[in-house]
Amino acid sequence: MLAGVRSSTLITSVTALEGDARFAVAGKDADGVSVELDAVLAAEGTGTRLTWRVRIGLPFRLRVFEGMARPQVRRAAMLDLEAFRIRLETVAECGA
Repeated sequence: MLAGVRSSTLITSVTALEGDARFAVAGKDADGVSVELDAVLAAEGTGTRLTWRVRIGLPFRLRVFEGMARPQVRRAAMLDLEAFRIRLETVAECGA
């Protein structure tokens, strides 16, 4: 069951940029939802390891829905990550 869909535009700023090794951004939307993303790349064997962290902060008035939204957010994130993995593997195979 789809309880609701929410999209937003974030006003962000780069909080870290370290050459080809690290990139981080933080932002907030008009409703007070904050997002932080921190990605780190490191050589590993013949490939590259991508480690990343995402933090989503909700204002109090939206936290009451957190328990209901968590499973949907987790499922959406897992589907997005799988699509991202497939895309990266496809690019790597085409470039090899």
